[in-house]
Amino acid sequence: MRNFLLSTVLIIVPVVVFAAGYAALTPATATPQAASAQAAPPLGDMSAFVAITSDVQKRASQNDLPNAQARITDLETAWDEQAKALRQANAAAWGNVDEAIDNALSAIRAKTPDPAKVDQTLTMLQEKLANPSGSDGMKKNGTQVTVAGIVTTDANGRALPCEVMLDQFRTARAAAHILPANVDRVDTLEVKGTERCNADDDTRADDFFAQGIALMSLIKLMAVTMGETAADFLAVNLGFGLTATSLLMAAVLAVALVFQFRQKRYVPAYYWLAVVLISVVGTLVTDNLVDNFGVSLVTTTIFFTVALAATLAIWYAVEGTLSIHEVTTTRRESFYWLAILFTFALGTAAGDLVAEHFALGYMASGILFGMIIASITFGYFVLKLDGILAFWLAYILTRPLGASFGDLLSQPVEYGGMGLGTTITSVLFLAVIVGIVLYMTAQNSRRDGITAA
Repeated sequence: MRNFLLSTVLIIVPVVVFAAGYAALTPATATPQAASAQAAPPLGDMSAFVAITSDVQKRASQNDLPNAQARITDLETAWDEQAKALRQANAAAWGNVDEAIDNALSAIRAKTPDPAKVDQTLTMLQEKLANPSGSDGMKKNGTQVTVAGIVTTDANGRALPCEVMLDQFRTARAAAHILPANVDRVDTLEVKGTERCNADDDTRADDFFAQGIALMSLIKLMAVTMGETAADFLAVNLGFGLTATSLLMAAVLAVALVFQFRQKRYVPAYYWLAVVLISVVGTLVTDNLVDNFGVSLVTTTIFFTVALAATLAIWYAVEGTLSIHEVTTTRRESFYWLAILFTFALGTAAGDLVAEHFALGYMASGILFGMIIASITFGYFVLKLDGILAFWLAYILTRPLGASFGDLLSQPVEYGGMGLGTTITSVLFLAVIVGIVLYMTAQNSRRDGITAA
């Protein structure tokens, strides 16, 4: 009971400290100055846009659709000319109006325009022009959406301007080394995305552009960088898809575990290969549940928490110990690797849950998980927290910690990363992993009395 209560406190304290620090560093909005700023029009004078929209609405009400379509093109042109300045002034407010304009454009430019829908979208547009910061029943769920690992919305779940995604697509293409077999696919995605962009369908256009960017540059959130990059290559570049990639990686893991189980002593190369692969498979298990089967992250987190607890409980009931230093039989090693699989699946679910619900960003998320691990380490060395409990808690948290800092390094600057890209980040992680494994191998050789010839 003492260890359980102590571990709970060691987790809660850094979370509270982090929350307090994060709140203190977040700009306050309750000051008189802030209140005045909020009271001011977020996008400035919208009267010119209101006038054009009123003219469009008048012509549409008179069934003068050709002139209404011509006039709304004037609105589109004027809005696009000021888009950059308006977006810088207030990105959220600009997005609200931009979405309303897109809806109106789609309605009035339909092959057979529905008068009721045209009037509805124009009325909504007028409301947004009058109150750009206001919300409505069509507001998104408040979380970013990704397609093939590429962010396609703002923090409120609203589709990014397709022109922005097209620029990212072209930038990625200019720097990419595209496999000959994928050139036609990239071309097709660009054509489809451009068609939907010209039709003011930002959501569909962004989907196509994101798929193309992923195909060219393999940008995706990473847990274990090298292993997951390989999974990305199979799923995206070779077109295997998430399910087939998961089955293939599971098969590779099974082979790696066969070699690991055959070892009569600790061999760093075999052990860490198994760790890398099982981290990938654990991540893919969670991704399949969430993406393919629609299981919520809350449910997934609870499920893997229970699964891990049950595995550890059965392990202890059968073997009388959970110590990793006493994994000396095939049965104990089986329990060990199953528990490791669940820790990575749980770490993936819990990390994604924190990221989506609190939108902390890569650096802040990494700091939070790092603080919790540091707290547990302090508890182990100073407060005599049970070593086995400390190990498993820290093991679970290493996945979201590694993912946060991996994403910080690899993701584009505009998404809160450092823009190193997946390739450079992968090389960095690979170099560290290889260096550590070589060092451990050398240390093992010395302990076994093996010397170089």
